[in-house]
Amino acid sequence: FLIPLMLYLGPLRRYGGPVAHGASSGDDGAMPVSGGYRLVLRDPAMRLLVVLGFVTAFIGYAQFGVGFQAFSRTVAHISTQVLGWAYAANTAVIVVAQLFVLKFVAGRRRTRALLVMCVLWAISWSVLGVAGLAGESNVVLASVLVCASAAIFGVGETFLQPTLPAMVNDLAPDHLRGRYNSASAGAFHIAEIVGPPFAGLLIGHALAGWYAVALVAGCAVAALVTIVVERQLSPKVNGVGVSAPEEIDVEGEMGLEVQRAKLSTE
Repeated sequence: FLIPLMLYLGPLRRYGGPVAHGASSGDDGAMPVSGGYRLVLRDPAMRLLVVLGFVTAFIGYAQFGVGFQAFSRTVAHISTQVLGWAYAANTAVIVVAQLFVLKFVAGRRRTRALLVMCVLWAISWSVLGVAGLAGESNVVLASVLVCASAAIFGVGETFLQPTLPAMVNDLAPDHLRGRYNSASAGAFHIAEIVGPPFAGLLIGHALAGWYAVALVAGCAVAALVTIVVERQLSPKVNGVGVSAPEEIDVEGEMGLEVQRAKLSTE
């Protein structure tokens, strides 16, 4: 934590500052900020993105950080060493796959990338369920399947990070950007709180098979919400037209200028 602190106090201290809210036509003062989270939740597309963020966090990170470990150890009966290799495989896959996924996602609908993530996570949890069936009877197979599940999950992660947060920020007006991000992050953290007890309840009561089924069903729910979200988003918010990573910053600046122009005319 001291390293980023030095960066913030050193070379980055001149960057940032108050958010420019824009000015009303003919006025010198800044446009008043009112409504707060009521305006955020009044946006139907944002409401769906909050739901989508909760569902993906619940069936994804909340389970991979806790339920995945509990299932692997108590149901698939793998060693802690194999569990460490599974997380290493997950990390390695993310490092490599993100380089290709970013190019693949650029210019395409972000919602379609999220659908790919749902499919990959459904496969990942299915593989974990099969590892549980192997169990003590075939520890080697169970170990391989657990590592494969973690690796497949990692590929799915690379489709989530460049899409859902980007949609939230492209949807948010400049003066409510913090609240939009806060609402999205809040849904994510609530899912991380309620997700582990869900895993403990099922695995702890010998319902591990239903746990795997529930996660695959959750992936189907996330895919359904994604399809509904797509109908609410403009092509720009959905990532259409961003053809390469180096063009994103330029288009972002253009988008801010368009927003300010609209505020001025209003």
